Amino acid sequence: MDCPEVQEWLLRSDLPEVGTGPADVAGHLEHCAACREFGARLTRLEEAVQAIPAPEGADAARRAFLKRLAPATAARQAARLRFAHHLARWGPALAAALLLMAAGTGIWLFTTGGAQTAEAATVLDQLVDWNLELADADALADSDQLYAARAASFARQAREGKLSPEDQELAGALLENGSRLRKSDGPLAKAENLTDMADVLVRHMNAAAVRGDMKKLQRLVRCYDRLMEHGVDANLDKAEAAPAPTPEHAHRLSRVRGHRTTLRDQLDTLMDQLPDASVKELKRTPRSGNRQHHDK
Repeated sequence: MDCPEVQEWLLRSDLPEVGTGPADVAGHLEHCAACREFGARLTRLEEAVQAIPAPEGADAARRAFLKRLAPATAARQAARLRFAHHLARWGPALAAALLLMAAGTGIWLFTTGGAQTAEAATVLDQLVDWNLELADADALADSDQLYAARAASFARQAREGKLSPEDQELAGALLENGSRLRKSDGPLAKAENLTDMADVLVRHMNAAAVRGDMKKLQRLVRCYDRLMEHGVDANLDKAEAAPAPTPEHAHRLSRVRGHRTTLRDQLDTLMDQLPDASVKELKRTPRSGNRQHHDK
């Protein structure tokens, strides 16, 4: 066996101490000082990591993760259990080893799960607010100013921030919609753009529901409600109050109303398909789509 094979065996082994294992591993270690030192470092590292108390809630988080795993065949399940066993034993040690190596090279590796979620929530909330500000602007000059003040910053956050691929896609859609709102002349055009954006939000909400990601679904529902109430509804109110509307204006207004009704029905259907008691509060969230006077 060569060095990479022996070191892989040491990483996978339940007994990584030097002097244990198959004859070919032991024979290699007898003559290879580098691999003996590698095994000794792993042993010391594991002892140091095991002395660190587990974070509060670690066992509950592990059980929740395993519970969400999709059903698998017996062979795949056995493989997962073996992997989980090695991960439980060596995962912390490997993480610590990576951090130690990073300290030597000046590169730091971070676990981004919680930070990713928090940053995505902040960026997406700000992008929705920005879209609503653009939709509320009375003049194109005001829209230009609002757009120029934040567009580059938001684009950089979406590109470089700790966002999942799905959140990056949604951030990009909100940025593009901001560009369209900047050029939208009049409340009816803004309502049309915002209902198109609401379509994108509903698609992401369905995807979050399929994954069972209730926290993300809650966040998206709040974004959707704000977009509909303060964006679509507010601009429809203005568009309906327009004096002497033209036939084209009336046709476009009717189309937005129909689009809005479709969105409301899609969201109601989604909520009806969430039987878990943990989402009762989500189902009770007031829907801006319940306003009836626009859907006539």
